[in-house]
Amino acid sequence: KRILVCEEAWHILGTPQLASLLEKFLKFARGYGLSCIFIVHHLSDIDDSPETQAALKMADTIVIYSQKKA
Repeated sequence: KRILVCEEAWHILGTPQLASLLEKFLKFARGYGLSCIFIVHHLSDIDDSPETQAALKMADTIVIYSQKKA
């Protein structure tokens, strides 16, 4: 089993084209026993595009700590 940790994942999740690529990657990753952890510091950094939402739906677990009101 392997774990991929991506700090500052807003670079990926903030860009619809990269989020779409991430969704495809995550589908293959499960088959190879790869666990992925993506870290963002502000929810507002995440793009609200359909591609990003599709990538986020691939997550089994989402942890959100305290956020300042926008």
